[in-house]
Amino acid sequence: MGGGDPVPERAVSPGNSMPPASSSHSSRDPGGDRGGFAVLIVVFLLFAVGVAAATAHQIVQGQLELAGYSYDGGRASAAAEAGLNRYLGEHFGGTPEPEAFSIGGADVFVDTRRVQYSGLWNEIHRVRSEGRVVDPRHFDSPSVRTSSRYALLRQPPFHVEALMASSGPVNVGGSFVLDGNDQASGGACRPAVGASLPGTGGVGELEAPPWSFFTDPALTVDHEYPAQGWPIMPPGNYQAIRVSGDFNANAARSGRGFLIVTGEISFGAAFLWEGVILAGRMEGIVNAPGMDVQGLVVVGLDGDQPPIQLSTGSFRYHSCHAYEAGRAASYLSPLPSSWWLDY
Repeated sequence: MGGGDPVPERAVSPGNSMPPASSSHSSRDPGGDRGGFAVLIVVFLLFAVGVAAATAHQIVQGQLELAGYSYDGGRASAAAEAGLNRYLGEHFGGTPEPEAFSIGGADVFVDTRRVQYSGLWNEIHRVRSEGRVVDPRHFDSPSVRTSSRYALLRQPPFHVEALMASSGPVNVGGSFVLDGNDQASGGACRPAVGASLPGTGGVGELEAPPWSFFTDPALTVDHEYPAQGWPIMPPGNYQAIRVSGDFNANAARSGRGFLIVTGEISFGAAFLWEGVILAGRMEGIVNAPGMDVQGLVVVGLDGDQPPIQLSTGSFRYHSCHAYEAGRAASYLSPLPSSWWLDY
Protein backbone atom coordinates (compact mmCIF):
# COMPACT_ATOMS: atom_id res chain seq x y z
CA MET A 1 0.00 0.00 0.00
CA GLY A 2 1.15 3.44 -0.70
CA GLY A 3 1.79 5.95 2.07
CA GLY A 4 -1.07 8.01 0.88
CA ASP A 5 -3.77 5.37 1.01
CA PRO A 6 -6.36 5.70 3.82
CA VAL A 7 -6.54 3.07 6.55
CA PRO A 8 -9.61 1.01 6.04
CA GLU A 9 -12.20 1.04 8.86
CA ARG A 10 -12.69 -2.23 10.69
CA ALA A 11 -16.04 -3.58 10.16
CA VAL A 12 -18.27 -4.11 13.13
CA SER A 13 -20.94 -6.58 12.95
CA PRO A 14 -24.38 -5.40 13.83
CA GLY A 15 -24.81 -7.98 16.58
CA ASN A 16 -21.68 -6.98 18.41
CA SER A 17 -22.18 -3.22 18.58
CA MET A 18 -20.43 -1.50 21.58
CA PRO A 19 -21.27 1.80 23.14
CA PRO A 20 -18.90 4.60 22.60
CA ALA A 21 -16.23 5.13 25.25
CA SER A 22 -17.48 7.42 27.95
CA SER A 23 -15.81 10.76 28.50
CA SER A 24 -14.34 11.83 31.84
CA HIS A 25 -16.57 14.97 31.73
CA SER A 26 -19.95 13.24 31.50
CA SER A 27 -22.80 14.73 33.74
CA ARG A 28 -23.79 13.29 37.23
CA ASP A 29 -27.12 11.69 38.09
CA PRO A 30 -29.56 14.57 38.77
CA GLY A 31 -31.54 12.47 41.28
CA GLY A 32 -28.53 12.30 43.65
CA ASP A 33 -28.17 16.13 43.75
CA ARG A 34 -31.80 16.58 44.69
CA GLY A 35 -31.41 14.18 47.68
CA GLY A 36 -28.43 16.08 49.11
CA PHE A 37 -30.26 19.40 48.86
CA ALA A 38 -33.24 17.95 50.74
CA VAL A 39 -30.96 16.84 53.59
CA LEU A 40 -29.52 20.36 53.85
CA ILE A 41 -33.02 21.81 53.97
CA VAL A 42 -34.04 19.41 56.76
CA VAL A 43 -30.91 20.21 58.78
CA PHE A 44 -31.51 23.92 58.36
CA LEU A 45 -35.16 23.62 59.41
CA LEU A 46 -34.21 21.57 62.47
CA PHE A 47 -31.63 24.21 63.40
CA ALA A 48 -34.20 26.99 62.95
CA VAL A 49 -36.73 25.15 65.10
CA GLY A 50 -34.07 24.65 67.79
CA VAL A 51 -33.18 28.35 67.74
CA ALA A 52 -36.85 29.32 67.92
CA ALA A 53 -37.42 26.95 70.86
CA ALA A 54 -34.37 28.28 72.69
CA THR A 55 -35.51 31.87 72.07
CA ALA A 56 -39.01 31.08 73.31
CA HIS A 57 -37.53 29.45 76.40
CA GLN A 58 -35.40 32.51 77.11
CA ILE A 59 -38.39 34.81 76.66
CA VAL A 60 -40.57 32.72 78.98
CA GLN A 61 -37.71 32.48 81.50
CA GLY A 62 -37.24 36.24 81.37
CA GLN A 63 -40.95 36.83 81.89
CA LEU A 64 -40.91 34.48 84.86
CA GLU A 65 -37.89 36.29 86.28
CA LEU A 66 -39.61 39.67 85.84
CA ALA A 67 -42.77 38.33 87.45
CA GLY A 68 -40.69 37.01 90.35
CA TYR A 69 -38.93 40.36 90.80
CA SER A 70 -42.27 42.17 90.69
CA TYR A 71 -43.75 39.82 93.29
CA ASP A 72 -40.70 40.14 95.56
CA GLY A 73 -40.80 43.90 95.10
CA GLY A 74 -44.42 43.95 96.23
CA ARG A 75 -43.52 41.87 99.29
CA ALA A 76 -40.65 44.23 100.08
CA SER A 77 -42.97 47.26 99.76
CA ALA A 78 -45.58 45.70 102.04
CA ALA A 79 -42.93 44.73 104.59
CA ALA A 80 -41.41 48.22 104.57
CA GLU A 81 -44.79 49.87 105.19
CA ALA A 82 -45.73 47.34 107.87
CA GLY A 83 -42.37 47.87 109.56
CA LEU A 84 -42.87 51.62 109.53
CA ASN A 85 -46.30 51.35 111.15
CA ARG A 86 -45.05 48.84 113.71
CA TYR A 87 -42.14 51.08 114.71
CA LEU A 88 -44.36 54.15 115.04
CA GLY A 89 -46.85 52.20 117.13
CA GLU A 90 -44.37 50.47 119.42
CA HIS A 91 -41.88 53.24 120.19
CA PHE A 92 -42.28 54.59 123.71
CA GLY A 93 -39.60 56.25 125.76
CA GLY A 94 -36.13 57.55 125.01
CA THR A 95 -34.49 58.62 121.79
CA PRO A 96 -35.63 56.50 118.82
CA GLU A 97 -32.99 53.89 117.99
CA PRO A 98 -32.48 51.75 114.86
CA GLU A 99 -34.36 48.45 114.93
CA ALA A 100 -34.38 45.28 112.81
CA PHE A 101 -37.01 42.55 112.66
CA SER A 102 -38.71 40.14 110.25
CA ILE A 103 -42.20 40.49 108.76
CA GLY A 104 -43.73 37.87 106.47
CA GLY A 105 -40.38 36.39 105.54
CA ALA A 106 -38.91 39.80 104.68
CA ASP A 107 -36.13 41.56 106.58
CA VAL A 108 -37.01 45.04 107.81
CA PHE A 109 -34.59 47.75 109.01
CA VAL A 110 -35.94 50.96 110.58
CA ASP A 111 -33.99 54.03 111.59
CA THR A 112 -34.79 57.66 112.37
CA ARG A 113 -33.11 61.01 111.93
CA ARG A 114 -34.03 64.26 113.61
CA VAL A 115 -34.61 66.93 110.98
CA GLN A 116 -35.64 69.85 113.20
CA TYR A 117 -36.93 70.91 116.59
CA SER A 118 -40.57 71.79 117.13
CA GLY A 119 -41.12 74.26 119.94
CA LEU A 120 -39.30 73.81 123.23
CA TRP A 121 -40.15 70.18 123.85
CA ASN A 122 -40.70 68.27 120.62
CA GLU A 123 -38.67 67.12 117.62
CA ILE A 124 -39.56 66.22 114.02
CA HIS A 125 -37.97 62.98 112.84
CA ARG A 126 -37.80 61.26 109.48
CA VAL A 127 -38.60 57.58 110.09
CA ARG A 128 -37.24 55.33 107.33
CA SER A 129 -38.20 51.65 106.94
CA GLU A 130 -36.42 49.37 104.46
CA GLY A 131 -37.99 46.08 103.39
CA ARG A 132 -35.68 43.48 101.85
CA VAL A 133 -36.70 40.18 100.17
CA VAL A 134 -33.95 37.77 99.11
CA ASP A 135 -34.49 35.30 96.24
CA PRO A 136 -32.51 32.11 97.03
CA ARG A 137 -31.47 31.97 93.38
CA HIS A 138 -30.01 35.50 93.49
CA PHE A 139 -28.58 36.24 96.92
CA ASP A 140 -26.57 39.17 95.58
CA SER A 141 -29.58 41.06 94.19
CA PRO A 142 -32.43 41.25 96.76
CA SER A 143 -35.60 43.22 96.13
CA VAL A 144 -35.46 46.38 98.28
CA ARG A 145 -38.16 48.99 98.91
CA THR A 146 -38.09 51.90 101.34
CA SER A 147 -41.06 53.53 103.07
CA SER A 148 -40.57 56.83 104.90
CA ARG A 149 -42.63 59.21 106.96
CA TYR A 150 -42.20 62.30 109.11
CA ALA A 151 -43.26 61.99 112.73
CA LEU A 152 -43.36 64.28 115.74
CA LEU A 153 -41.43 62.99 118.75
CA ARG A 154 -43.45 64.27 121.68
CA GLN A 155 -41.36 64.67 124.83
CA PRO A 156 -42.87 64.91 127.33
CA PRO A 157 -46.03 63.48 125.71
CA PHE A 158 -48.17 66.45 126.70
CA HIS A 159 -48.17 70.20 126.99
CA VAL A 160 -49.49 71.80 130.14
CA GLU A 161 -49.98 75.40 131.06
CA ALA A 162 -49.81 74.95 134.82
CA LEU A 163 -47.47 73.36 137.33
CA MET A 164 -50.32 71.25 138.75
CA ALA A 165 -53.19 70.23 136.53
CA SER A 166 -56.26 68.64 138.11
CA SER A 167 -59.76 67.74 136.98
CA GLY A 168 -61.04 68.81 140.42
CA PRO A 169 -60.73 72.04 142.40
CA VAL A 170 -57.44 72.73 144.24
CA ASN A 171 -57.05 74.89 147.32
CA VAL A 172 -53.60 75.94 148.56
CA GLY A 173 -53.26 76.74 152.28
CA GLY A 174 -51.06 76.34 155.31
CA SER A 175 -47.34 76.25 154.51
CA PHE A 176 -47.67 74.47 151.19
CA VAL A 177 -45.43 75.91 148.43
CA LEU A 178 -46.82 75.86 144.87
CA ASP A 179 -44.15 77.63 142.81
CA GLY A 180 -44.55 77.92 139.03
CA ASN A 181 -41.22 79.70 138.53
CA ASP A 182 -38.69 77.56 136.68
CA GLN A 183 -36.15 76.17 139.13
CA ALA A 184 -33.78 75.22 136.28
CA SER A 185 -30.95 77.54 135.34
CA GLY A 186 -31.35 79.14 131.94
CA GLY A 187 -29.65 77.01 129.29
CA ALA A 188 -29.28 73.96 131.55
CA CYS A 189 -31.43 72.05 129.05
CA ARG A 190 -33.19 73.00 125.82
CA PRO A 191 -36.54 74.03 127.38
CA ALA A 192 -34.88 75.93 130.25
CA VAL A 193 -35.55 79.54 129.25
CA GLY A 194 -36.53 80.91 132.64
CA ALA A 195 -40.26 80.65 131.91
CA SER A 196 -42.88 80.30 134.60
CA LEU A 197 -46.23 78.54 134.86
CA PRO A 198 -49.39 79.27 136.83
CA GLY A 199 -49.60 77.21 139.99
CA THR A 200 -52.76 75.30 139.12
CA GLY A 201 -54.88 74.59 136.10
CA GLY A 202 -57.46 72.14 134.80
CA VAL A 203 -56.81 69.00 132.82
CA GLY A 204 -58.66 70.70 130.00
CA GLU A 205 -55.32 72.40 129.43
CA LEU A 206 -53.67 69.02 129.00
CA GLU A 207 -52.66 68.08 125.47
CA ALA A 208 -51.83 64.39 125.60
CA PRO A 209 -52.92 60.91 124.58
CA PRO A 210 -55.94 59.61 126.47
CA TRP A 211 -55.37 58.29 129.98
CA SER A 212 -56.04 54.78 128.66
CA PHE A 213 -52.85 55.10 126.59
CA PHE A 214 -50.73 55.21 129.75
CA THR A 215 -52.70 52.58 131.69
CA ASP A 216 -52.86 50.04 128.85
CA PRO A 217 -50.81 46.96 129.89
CA ALA A 218 -49.71 46.62 126.28
CA LEU A 219 -47.69 49.83 126.68
CA THR A 220 -44.14 48.83 127.58
CA VAL A 221 -42.52 50.96 130.30
CA ASP A 222 -39.13 50.71 131.99
CA HIS A 223 -40.53 49.36 135.24
CA GLU A 224 -43.80 47.96 136.59
CA TYR A 225 -44.63 48.31 140.29
CA PRO A 226 -45.43 46.33 142.41
CA ALA A 227 -44.87 43.40 140.01
CA GLN A 228 -41.14 44.16 139.75
CA GLY A 229 -40.56 45.85 143.10
CA TRP A 230 -39.38 49.42 143.44
CA PRO A 231 -36.58 50.20 140.94
CA ILE A 232 -33.04 51.36 141.66
CA MET A 233 -32.53 54.86 140.26
CA PRO A 234 -28.91 55.93 139.70
CA PRO A 235 -28.29 59.70 139.69
CA GLY A 236 -29.30 61.26 136.39
CA ASN A 237 -31.32 58.21 135.35
CA TYR A 238 -34.94 58.97 134.42
CA GLN A 239 -37.24 55.97 133.97
CA ALA A 240 -40.87 55.48 133.00
CA ILE A 241 -42.45 53.74 136.01
CA ARG A 242 -46.05 52.56 136.13
CA VAL A 243 -47.78 51.77 139.41
CA SER A 244 -50.81 49.51 139.13
CA GLY A 245 -53.40 50.59 141.70
CA ASP A 246 -52.96 53.07 144.56
CA PHE A 247 -49.54 54.39 145.55
CA ASN A 248 -48.19 55.76 148.84
CA ALA A 249 -45.40 58.13 147.87
CA ASN A 250 -43.17 58.02 150.94
CA ALA A 251 -39.50 58.79 151.54
CA ALA A 252 -38.38 55.24 150.67
CA ARG A 253 -39.84 55.65 147.19
CA SER A 254 -38.16 58.91 146.33
CA GLY A 255 -36.50 59.19 142.95
CA ARG A 256 -36.86 60.65 139.50
CA GLY A 257 -38.54 59.88 136.22
CA PHE A 258 -41.97 59.65 134.66
CA LEU A 259 -44.33 58.21 137.30
CA ILE A 260 -47.71 56.81 136.21
CA VAL A 261 -50.14 55.87 138.99
CA THR A 262 -53.23 54.15 137.65
CA GLY A 263 -55.10 54.52 140.98
CA GLU A 264 -54.85 57.13 143.71
CA ILE A 265 -51.59 58.74 144.84
CA SER A 266 -51.05 59.91 148.41
CA PHE A 267 -48.00 61.87 149.53
CA GLY A 268 -45.99 61.12 152.67
CA ALA A 269 -43.40 63.10 154.59
CA ALA A 270 -39.95 63.60 152.99
CA PHE A 271 -40.96 62.15 149.61
CA LEU A 272 -38.68 63.70 146.95
CA TRP A 273 -39.32 63.43 143.21
CA GLU A 274 -37.70 64.96 140.13
CA GLY A 275 -39.74 64.67 136.97
CA VAL A 276 -43.39 64.14 136.08
CA ILE A 277 -46.25 62.53 138.00
CA LEU A 278 -49.49 61.41 136.30
CA ALA A 279 -52.21 59.91 138.48
CA GLY A 280 -55.78 58.76 138.06
CA ARG A 281 -56.66 60.50 141.35
CA MET A 282 -54.96 62.28 144.24
CA GLU A 283 -55.76 62.16 147.93
CA GLY A 284 -58.03 64.95 149.12
CA ILE A 285 -55.66 66.35 151.77
CA VAL A 286 -51.88 66.68 151.36
CA ASN A 287 -50.09 67.12 154.70
CA ALA A 288 -46.53 65.90 154.07
CA PRO A 289 -43.70 67.86 155.76
CA GLY A 290 -40.50 67.82 153.72
CA MET A 291 -42.25 66.47 150.62
CA ASP A 292 -40.94 68.13 147.44
CA VAL A 293 -41.81 67.46 143.79
CA GLN A 294 -39.83 69.34 141.15
CA GLY A 295 -41.24 69.04 137.66
CA LEU A 296 -44.93 68.71 136.75
CA VAL A 297 -47.95 67.10 138.44
CA VAL A 298 -51.14 66.03 136.60
CA VAL A 299 -53.92 64.31 138.59
CA GLY A 300 -57.57 63.38 138.24
CA LEU A 301 -57.03 61.80 134.83
CA ASP A 302 -59.70 59.16 135.41
CA GLY A 303 -62.21 62.01 135.78
CA ASP A 304 -63.12 61.22 139.40
CA GLN A 305 -61.04 63.73 141.33
CA PRO A 306 -62.45 65.07 144.65
CA PRO A 307 -61.46 68.56 145.87
CA ILE A 308 -57.81 68.80 146.94
CA GLN A 309 -56.47 70.68 149.97
CA LEU A 310 -52.72 71.33 149.82
CA SER A 311 -51.51 72.03 153.38
CA THR A 312 -47.86 70.98 153.84
CA GLY A 313 -45.14 70.19 151.30
CA SER A 314 -44.16 71.70 147.95
CA PHE A 315 -44.66 71.39 144.19
CA ARG A 316 -42.17 73.40 142.13
CA TYR A 317 -41.83 73.71 138.36
CA HIS A 318 -38.52 72.46 136.93
CA SER A 319 -38.32 72.41 133.13
CA CYS A 320 -35.21 70.22 132.92
CA HIS A 321 -36.57 67.51 135.23
CA ALA A 322 -39.84 67.58 133.30
CA TYR A 323 -37.99 67.42 130.00
CA GLU A 324 -35.73 64.50 130.97
CA ALA A 325 -38.61 62.57 132.51
CA GLY A 326 -40.74 63.27 129.46
CA ARG A 327 -38.06 61.74 127.24
CA ALA A 328 -38.54 58.49 129.15
CA ALA A 329 -42.18 58.54 128.05
CA SER A 330 -41.85 60.12 124.61
CA TYR A 331 -43.66 58.68 121.61
CA LEU A 332 -43.81 59.23 117.86
CA SER A 333 -46.90 60.83 116.36
CA PRO A 334 -47.08 60.51 112.53
CA LEU A 335 -47.52 63.80 110.69
CA PRO A 336 -50.36 63.80 108.15
CA SER A 337 -49.64 63.62 104.40
CA SER A 338 -45.95 62.90 104.95
CA TRP A 339 -45.60 59.27 103.74
CA TRP A 340 -43.72 58.25 100.64
CA LEU A 341 -42.26 55.11 99.03
CA ASP A 342 -38.77 54.93 97.52
CA TYR A 343 -37.77 52.37 94.89
